[in-house]
Amino acid sequence: MKQWLFAGLWLMWSGVCSAETLVIYGDDHNPPKISVTSAGSANGILVDMMERVGERIGQTFEFRLLPWKRAYHEAVVQGAGLILGVSWSTARESMLDYSEPLFTDRLMLFVRQGERFDYQGVSSLRGKRVGVKLGVFYGEDLERQVARRELQVAVAPTQKHLLRMLLQQRIDVAIIGPEATTGWNLIDADPVLQARKQEISVLAEPFQMDVNYLGLPKNLDMTQQKREDLLEAINQALSDLRADGTMQEIVTHHGL
Repeated sequence: MKQWLFAGLWLMWSGVCSAETLVIYGDDHNPPKISVTSAGSANGILVDMMERVGERIGQTFEFRLLPWKRAYHEAVVQGAGLILGVSWSTARESMLDYSEPLFTDRLMLFVRQGERFDYQGVSSLRGKRVGVKLGVFYGEDLERQVARRELQVAVAPTQKHLLRMLLQQRIDVAIIGPEATTGWNLIDADPVLQARKQEISVLAEPFQMDVNYLGLPKNLDMTQQKREDLLEAINQALSDLRADGTMQEIVTHHGL
């Protein structure tokens, strides 16, 4: 029954899709989720997932990976394409239609060795200088506390920069993800960080569990019916990829 349902959705979507290529925007430097390789191609967990989705529904995607803030602006504000790896927020809900979840990002707190603390929520960060990546949404609780000037944040273009700032004592906490593995891999890949690896520690308690989605901007040049058909086909493909183990295979392939 499920196979017939998926076949019906594929025929429904392919009937309106033709040979049109859809552009997907995303972050160019957020490994292992999504990044640009040295050869200039798109790579990562989310890219692989959407390529599998495209195969299942007969849709070609073109990935345009840019610094996150620019990627978000071009996709969501200008309506130039879909946006990959976006988090949910109340403000964004008015601008985006969300897919089913693609990946849950466990964001971790990196600190200097000897400066560990008991993390019990965002309020635990008060009095500390918190490093965040430019353009990334870290949850409404953090946003509210920053707006009220209850938290002090410093912004960096990449997570590698955040870890360097931590060693330079420009921040007290760096929010890094997904998983602690990502932070340690960034440290091992950078000679400056690797030489001082023993000075860095990570808290056991995650900062938050951040669910990543594919977003369809509501100002995209696409009819409402076509948008609904596309989203339904994508969601069915994601459900099937999750059920048959493909999603977990992709995550494992990228070291998580």
